[in-house]
Amino acid sequence: TIGHLTGRTHRIEIWFVAHDGSVWVNAGARESSHWVQNLMADRRLELQIGSRRWSAVATIHPDLAEHPARRALAARYQGWEAPAPLSAWATDGLLVQIEPER
Repeated sequence: TIGHLTGRTHRIEIWFVAHDGSVWVNAGARESSHWVQNLMADRRLELQIGSRRWSAVATIHPDLAEHPARRALAARYQGWEAPAPLSAWATDGLLVQIEPER
């Protein structure tokens, strides 16, 4: 992302899943995460997975409580399996959808 105050590149590593043609990430600290604040100011970002890199656009989804990406993230990174309840991170985090720029 581009820093909303500094204008400098802000690079992070983050847990992600691919679902329905989008990349999904979960901001456990919600809007207090600097990368989320950056996306709130400018939805454009550069996404890199492995050696592939492309321009993308993020959409912040504050109201997707039951989205399948929550379960996919919890399964991949926390070992979650149904019917166990999801962790607070998985249920309370802010879901962000990232799509390649078209």
